[in-house]
Amino acid sequence: MELIADTKLVFSAQYFPTSTPVLDVLRPLSFRRRDRLSTGAYFLISSAIILGVAEMSLLRSFADSISFAQSPSMFWIALLAVPCCAFLAAIAAHEAGHLLVGRMAGFEPVRIKVGPFWFASQGVHQKLRCEEILSLGFAVLKPKNKEHLHRRLLYLVLAGPLANLFVPLLLEAVFYLLPLQWGAGYFLASFGVHVFSIVSLLFGIASLLPDTNATGNFSDGARILMLLKNDLRAARWLTIIELQLALNLGEHPRSWDEKLVNRVVAIKDDSLDTVVANWLAYLWAAGRQDLTPATRYLEDALAVIASSPSNLRDRLFLEAAVFQAWYRHSASKAQFWVSQIGNTSLLSPSQKLRLEIALLWAEGRPFVAWEKLGEYLQLVRGLPVSSVRDLAEKGVLEWKAQMESRMVAGAWATMNAWSEEVEAHSSV
Repeated sequence: MELIADTKLVFSAQYFPTSTPVLDVLRPLSFRRRDRLSTGAYFLISSAIILGVAEMSLLRSFADSISFAQSPSMFWIALLAVPCCAFLAAIAAHEAGHLLVGRMAGFEPVRIKVGPFWFASQGVHQKLRCEEILSLGFAVLKPKNKEHLHRRLLYLVLAGPLANLFVPLLLEAVFYLLPLQWGAGYFLASFGVHVFSIVSLLFGIASLLPDTNATGNFSDGARILMLLKNDLRAARWLTIIELQLALNLGEHPRSWDEKLVNRVVAIKDDSLDTVVANWLAYLWAAGRQDLTPATRYLEDALAVIASSPSNLRDRLFLEAAVFQAWYRHSASKAQFWVSQIGNTSLLSPSQKLRLEIALLWAEGRPFVAWEKLGEYLQLVRGLPVSSVRDLAEKGVLEWKAQMESRMVAGAWATMNAWSEEVEAHSSV
């Protein structure tokens, strides 16, 4: 779906009869993804091509030496496997730098993400997903405390690029100091180290270039620059981490300081930070039952949703569906947002049940929704004890109280209308 805000056009009021043009999409459009390469990716690819062209004669002599040794298997290993392994090793060195310095700076690893797979650290609840506080590439971390967070973040972000720059120097020094050993194994190992050194250096330099990637995430260079300048973007990032940490500790969003919420949404751009900031502000406003700012924050998050990974997009689509069903009683618009979710089978059982309850309410079946809400509460209570589970249980109980209050108010309204109708007939 291409959101209305993505079209970059100025529409008059006649096209948008509502104050929330993104939530109330008037016509379904194809979603336009950000598919551009970042500055770092351009640098890495172009540098690799330039080096390959410049060192063509060296590569030819290397191929001739492998052919002269009559080792076709070694030739293909050196030509294909070594560059791939070198690239993976450069990424591993980068992430290892983040993790190692992160531990020293008081950050705790939460999970490691590799494509669709992730590995959680011990003690992380797997059935009830916690907020991803601090995502750096493949590693997701969280601070143990908020003391000197600005300086610790600077060390953490710097560690990845510095690892890419210093690990090759260390390996090259080791090979330089080792006595020369001739043979196929030594030749292949030295070639692999040299390739890794080149790739790692390029990867480190590329990560230091300030830019955002296709999912709107700032590069390490952009993070370092904003932390050194200590500008509004740095303040927003620090506040995002602080609020997410509070959420993971079981603190209800409505208890957050309003100054922090105002700070986190003070700046808008097309980055992932804008999406997350408005999402957190929406949780705060919705927790306070203040629907006017809650609607605006959800609208702002959806407006730049292209700058977010697929799991966060699906979460926002789910929230938009629940919002339209529960607060605006529009089953059709809720179903539209459900249709935008990439793969509903990947939703957790609690998310599916929450969506089903909201849709039942929008369809005018409050008693069935109320019964399902009891199942939802039992599902949450059946999860292992944690601060996140306690917060979720509190949210379900509050939803139950709101639903019962609405049902009672609706019953009284119906009885009053019936009474007035009877009186009208009697007077006639």
